[in-house]
Amino acid sequence: RCSLKHLRFHDDWHYEDDPDDPRFEEFLVRYNAMLVNNLTACCGIRLDLSSHYPEIISLDEGELGIQDWTCSECAQYYCCECTDEDGNKLLHSCHTCERNYC
Repeated sequence: RCSLKHLRFHDDWHYEDDPDDPRFEEFLVRYNAMLVNNLTACCGIRLDLSSHYPEIISLDEGELGIQDWTCSECAQYYCCECTDEDGNKLLHSCHTCERNYC
């Protein structure tokens, strides 16, 4: 079991369509598999994240290495359906720093 729950890579790396070192993408694939295998439920509605979200770390061009569904501050996991009693989403994206916060 791994205690590593959240990674943040340099912004320049997100936009590379062909990383200089193929080991970076290989690492992302392995790290994503570890995250998905260790996820049991989100912190909001207790949805089984591993069956609904097979990719926690993005491998897409323009978002390479961005970790979704995770609060950047507390490292808790939330699905896109988690809301408070007023219907507001529990995980919010900051478009300035490109991070998620609960």
